[in-house]
Amino acid sequence: MGATIKEVAELAGVSTATVDRVINGRQGVKASNRHRVLEAAARLGYLPETGDLAMPARPARLEFFCR
Repeated sequence: MGATIKEVAELAGVSTATVDRVINGRQGVKASNRHRVLEAAARLGYLPETGDLAMPARPARLEFFCR
């Protein structure tokens, strides 16, 4: 079983909300906290290895149209 968001938060010393913001590329996180979260996530194997997942440079905006 892999690491949980709660375990990443505990190791990084931040809230689960901060981990969520970092993992999903949202704003509102100090650079130092972002670094701690990414380090903790890497240590716990929470994120795929570099190169396994292409992350967009900015959030995508999706629009759905129904008929």
